[in-house]
Amino acid sequence: MTHPHTFKHMREMSIANIFDRRNREVWMDLTGGQDVTERAYVEAERIIKEHKVAPLSEAAISIMDGVIKEFESQLEK
Repeated sequence: MTHPHTFKHMREMSIANIFDRRNREVWMDLTGGQDVTERAYVEAERIIKEHKVAPLSEAAISIMDGVIKEFESQLEK
């Protein structure tokens, strides 16, 4: 916190999506009384439903193929 860069960017790393920092009365009204566990399940379901996996690069596929071939050759010995 003593460095200007840290102070400037501190909120970027502290975004509360599941934990609610407001007082209990406010979050009970806004969330319908969902507790942190319930909100975590909702968020997990959203991630599972919406997440798109980035395709692997040809280089990564090539490296993994090499590792697999090396492992398989060790099994044959």
